[in-house]
Amino acid sequence: MKTSLLFKLSMAFGVAAFAAGCAAPSKPVASHHPAHPVCPPHSHLYKDTAHHYRLCLPNGVTTGDASAYPAGSTVFKGFALPTGTNLQDKKLVFIPGTDPDVVSGTASGHLTAGGVTFKRVKFDEGSAGHSTLHIIYTGKHAGKTLNFDFTHYAANVLNFPPQNRPHEYNRAHQLHLSEEIMHTFQPLP
Repeated sequence: MKTSLLFKLSMAFGVAAFAAGCAAPSKPVASHHPAHPVCPPHSHLYKDTAHHYRLCLPNGVTTGDASAYPAGSTVFKGFALPTGTNLQDKKLVFIPGTDPDVVSGTASGHLTAGGVTFKRVKFDEGSAGHSTLHIIYTGKHAGKTLNFDFTHYAANVLNFPPQNRPHEYNRAHQLHLSEEIMHTFQPLP
C-alpha cells in the first residue's frame, strides 16, 4: 500500500505536548475547515494579511510570544517531536525584513513555492549541553523580505547516562518536513 507524502507529513506533525513552564499563553493560529482545498489533511490554513502570505501548518500548532524578535514577527509552536530522541523543542519563526541569522548561515539550496524562490540557509549554534539548528528560508515578495526560521533545539545525547540516552534526532527528516510546510506557501495580494 502506497503511503502518501501528505499522510506522512500529517502523522509527523501530530500534536506535541508543550514543555512545562511555557510563560506565554497561546492561542490557535487559525481554524481549519475540513474540506479546505488548499491544505493537506490534519493541517490548517494560516493567513498573514499584514505580510501578504498564507501557509498550511499542522493542526495543534499555535502562536507564541514573539517579543524577543523584530516587530511584526510571529512564533509558531506546538510542533510534534519525535519520541525517544534528543529533540526537545521545535518552532517556526516568521521574521519580516532582515534576519541576522541568515548572514551567519551556510547556503543550503533553495525551493520555489507560490512563484517565490526561497534561499535556504542552515545555521547551527550551541554549547556542551545543547545545539540549536536553524533552517531558514528567505525570499522576497512584493519588494519585502520574508524569513521563515525553523528552529530545532536538541540536548547533547552525551549528557545522559548510557541507559537513558536518547537517540540523535534525524536532521534530514526534519529538513524534509520544513520543506513540506514551505511548499504550501502562497503569496496574498
